[in-house]
Amino acid sequence: MGVNDIESPSLNAPLCDPVEQQWAHEARELQPRHMMEGDVRGVRVRVRATAPAEHMNLVATRGGKATRDFVAEALASTESAESLHQHGYPRSHAAQAYAAAAMQPAGSRLHGVDFLRAAMMLLGIVLHSALSFVEGAPMAEWMYRDPQRSPWAGVMCVALHVFRMPVFFVMAGVFAALIWRRSGALGLVRNRLRRIALPLIIGWLVLFPLIKWTVVWGITVMQSEQELPNMAGWTLLMVMNPWSDPNLAHLWFLYQLLLLCGAAVVVCGVHALLPERVRRACSVAVAGLVTGRARWVRVPLLIAVSWWLLMKSASPGIDTSPALLPPLHVLAIYGVCFAAGWSLFVVPGALDALRDWAWLRLAAGVVALLAAVVGSIGWFVNEGDARGKWFIVAQIACAAAMWLITFGSIGVAERIFRAPRRWVRWWCDASYWIYLVHLPLCIAVVILMRGWDAPALVKMAAAIAVTTLLSALSFAAARAVIAR
Repeated sequence: MGVNDIESPSLNAPLCDPVEQQWAHEARELQPRHMMEGDVRGVRVRVRATAPAEHMNLVATRGGKATRDFVAEALASTESAESLHQHGYPRSHAAQAYAAAAMQPAGSRLHGVDFLRAAMMLLGIVLHSALSFVEGAPMAEWMYRDPQRSPWAGVMCVALHVFRMPVFFVMAGVFAALIWRRSGALGLVRNRLRRIALPLIIGWLVLFPLIKWTVVWGITVMQSEQELPNMAGWTLLMVMNPWSDPNLAHLWFLYQLLLLCGAAVVVCGVHALLPERVRRACSVAVAGLVTGRARWVRVPLLIAVSWWLLMKSASPGIDTSPALLPPLHVLAIYGVCFAAGWSLFVVPGALDALRDWAWLRLAAGVVALLAAVVGSIGWFVNEGDARGKWFIVAQIACAAAMWLITFGSIGVAERIFRAPRRWVRWWCDASYWIYLVHLPLCIAVVILMRGWDAPALVKMAAAIAVTTLLSALSFAAARAVIAR
């Protein structure tokens, strides 16, 4: 298979300008590490920078004129390259970033990001199973408790609560921006109504009664063993009218995601009405904060903003609100996560840049997570000090952990899952369904295991495995029925 080298006529011409000489030197030094490969309109293309953006060497495999013109246009976009250069990129780096964006085919899938989104949803089974094994008296938020309990179940719940939903909302922002880029604002609205609003409505109507009935079953079992006072009147009301005292249950995140997508559509509409100069300035500012010279400020700024919002929480971590009118600080925290994810997609090269130092970020995030868990335990032990030192330490560590783990895990996932894998794709497709249906199954499985006299952690692991298996089988069955 032949390879055609397409070189600019001026590529080998002497570069008199000292700045251009420096750009060319940097490009040649980085050339071995920055060779990029990808599909452009179905054609395999490799691009490398050997000079400034206006002197690119394109190597196209079986690339006709249309393909070459397509890549050349993306690379030689003076406005795009110049806008990145203005906030700190050498022109060669700017061209490479836009090359990577241009070479991503329209139907491609972000395998690492998709895996991470699925993982955060599947961790919901771990969290909700662990809640039944937490030490202490039953709470209004989770009334069922297994006889075998472990302090490690509580530690697991605290740790997962720090980063799981922030990572998910960042992923949601990435995919919302992807849909907006491909289909426009109207396409984003249609997609979110079909993929979020419809499952939310149907899922709530079907699942909320099932959740109520399994909770009533668990409470009845605990009453028979005198772990709870007699609540016969309440349980009868729940059985007769399971839609009484409604809330969004575990589907609250879909509702808040709908609100954030609606806000994104409004912001995009306002942005489109702004003068060209203002729009360009906004784009340069965002790109500078994400991948330019100001990128070192991004994480400290996000941590500071998140900590300020977290200080309004009732307990360490982010408050969970299944209400139709969630607290403003909760919606604001997830809004920051959603916006951060959006910027990772719209700024060329931002997702790829997270691969660098990814393991170090993730390790730092785990250290911060341990500090958050210690601070949270200290707050629970000294609960009377609502806004004291333990709460402040816990919330600072939570803010640091959520962002370091988010950016670190994205980079690691993008490093590991660079190509499609059938089993990963299956679980990514199944994760949404599994999260929707898992909660009544999760409670029922733990109740059925009540008579099993095994250590709490063993029972918890078994409950997680059985719930995951049953939820996955229900997805396979539903897919098979729909396929017919």
